[in-house]
Amino acid sequence: MSKVLVLIPCFNEKGSLLKILKKIKQKVIIMDDCSTDGLSKEIKKLKNKNFTIISNKKNYGYEKNLLIGFQKVIKTSYDYVITFDADGEHDTKDLLRMEKYLALNKVDLLIGVRKSKNRFIEKLLSFFFKIFLNIDDPLSGFKAYKINRLKETIAQIRTNFFLVDILTLFKRKKLLIKSIPVNSKILDNRRSRVGNEIFVNLKILRCLKLIL
Repeated sequence: MSKVLVLIPCFNEKGSLLKILKKIKQKVIIMDDCSTDGLSKEIKKLKNKNFTIISNKKNYGYEKNLLIGFQKVIKTSYDYVITFDADGEHDTKDLLRMEKYLALNKVDLLIGVRKSKNRFIEKLLSFFFKIFLNIDDPLSGFKAYKINRLKETIAQIRTNFFLVDILTLFKRKKLLIKSIPVNSKILDNRRSRVGNEIFVNLKILRCLKLIL
């Protein structure tokens, strides 16, 4: 079976993340984006050798936080890295399903396609990506990247497209992109980690320029 590492970006999501970590068996790197809720201390209290936490000295935002994590990951000997959100939207049971898929199938990027999406604008973006690139749910935070492929493209990844540009970079290189359905839920009182709703919607619309 392929060696799989889980990368979880987090900002002030201690409550939901601690519940998630109780259910995860894989090796995990937690990218703490300068949280103020005591996250780092709580993770260290667990004394679990499978969990590594990297704490930023300042808040970089979702994309740059993940890119810092990718820079760490590409120096490891793992085959794949799975990104997984800390807010409880995803189902930890799907981690094992994704891991099994990676072991049985040749793939460079595997997208966990959510059954439900948080915003109408996400559905709109998915619609256009399906038409132009045959890619479902580009904004899903639940993806598996082949690490050696990620290493080839990391210098070209930008921080103003929610990392959706990784998909277009992989497509341009004719790398193999697959998708599987995953469970997801709409979170009540969901607080955006990437800005207010107007800003987020405009930023998602900007992602359309990658394909139009």
